[in-house]
Amino acid sequence: MASITATTILDITHLDFILSELENLNFSEAKWEKFGLKCGLYENTLETLEADYPNNASKCFRKCIGRWLRREDGVNEKGEPTLEILADIVEETGDKATAEKIRSQFKGEHNCKAVLSTGMPKTSAQSSTLEAKLEAFIFGSIIVAVMSILVAFCTIIVALVLNFLFTTVIDVYGQQLGDKYSETLTRYKDPDINKFPAAGPSVPVYVPFIPLISIIVEKHKKEFLHSDRIEEKIEFEKIEIDDILKPLTDKRLRFVLIEGEPGIGKSTLAKELTLQWVGQADEYLTDYKIVILIPLRLETYQKAKNIEDLLIDVENINETEVMLLINETKGAEVLWILDGFDELPHHLRNSSTSIFIKLIKGDILPKSTVIVTSRHAATDPLLTFLEDDSKHIALRGFGSNETIQYAFRYFQDKEILYQFYSYYRGNTMIENMLYNPMNCFIMCTVFNEFILSNNTKYPTTMTGIYNYYVRALLKRHLIDAKVIDINYEMPQNLIHKID
Repeated sequence: MASITATTILDITHLDFILSELENLNFSEAKWEKFGLKCGLYENTLETLEADYPNNASKCFRKCIGRWLRREDGVNEKGEPTLEILADIVEETGDKATAEKIRSQFKGEHNCKAVLSTGMPKTSAQSSTLEAKLEAFIFGSIIVAVMSILVAFCTIIVALVLNFLFTTVIDVYGQQLGDKYSETLTRYKDPDINKFPAAGPSVPVYVPFIPLISIIVEKHKKEFLHSDRIEEKIEFEKIEIDDILKPLTDKRLRFVLIEGEPGIGKSTLAKELTLQWVGQADEYLTDYKIVILIPLRLETYQKAKNIEDLLIDVENINETEVMLLINETKGAEVLWILDGFDELPHHLRNSSTSIFIKLIKGDILPKSTVIVTSRHAATDPLLTFLEDDSKHIALRGFGSNETIQYAFRYFQDKEILYQFYSYYRGNTMIENMLYNPMNCFIMCTVFNEFILSNNTKYPTTMTGIYNYYVRALLKRHLIDAKVIDINYEMPQNLIHKID
């Protein structure tokens, strides 16, 4: 037969057992009110019992014990119901003798047949009655335990099935997305696919510039976040690309706004973040099972009617099923990168019914994280959405040292680098251009053409620079089309025709 120790947790199934033992120990039912207060029941609870059962101490005592076993009011503050706690409560009512008998009989494990009132003789009829009650109690406890186990087992099975379905579909979708990104987002680095404008043996395949640009976090006062005008910026902090998704507080990062002028590297940064997720190279990006990169300039996305329309198609995956699972978790573990917010039509940037605005605000999929890139001119409606769980980032381009580093990576020749530096140093117009990665690339491209042709008459005006850049583009195109070879000299009068 099952055993009960002094520390066994009691519940309502033990009600008859406790009442029977206290009765056998001659514990006075008249002390029900004091017992109730000592066990943690509130005074108004006891007043209600007295009103419900006037002049009926036996009924009040039974109800009092029942509420103690159900842990009502402040019972847990006194300690979970056990025989050890029962002895303490009885002693606090003033009946120290009964309390000691309870403690002495339950110092170790004892069979439920054991009686608390050792030394007090019982008749065989009393013993039989007690044994019957105990057997009924044990049987009931077994039934409750079995049912609890079955319920817990069924709950675990259902949870495992749901988790399996979610993990399978979402993980497979994420894996296939990663494969697709690996193929499409690295094409611009492949010289056989993306031909750089400059045609010459010294031109590298691809010069990464994202590690060189300044990524600045802007922290604002609350008055700025919710006002129509910018009042004051508190602090600027330079960060690395790996820290873009690092939360500013203990809250999960929900919204990141990245702004900068044309050519500063916003779209390239969006691609690099996506590729870092594919390669699991960023500790914060590994928190996301899915990353959805959305170039907002594409009409396909501008015509999207709902969030499902923004999902990227992959083979053998039902996007509707993926969307259902994303909705179930309210977008948890999903990162949306909306690249080029400024390229959306005006109504999609400003309307509260726009799915992009709803996604950014968290009106839909509130547990997702959303990164938005945009030019400065289009960010005003987004600034009001910045909260404690948001981050405002500005891309500032190259500093003077970074310009030299980029040029060296481009030319891969210290002598050419020195000539390039001598060329632009002191020319304020050109120096002011070079902080922008796109402009820096154009300048390196143009200068490389002059080096290859041994022409030292470098352009010194914006018009001249872009004329020569267009010449380089045309030459690259003609070489790709096999119309000319790399040694072909473009006609000099072509510049005049372009002017």
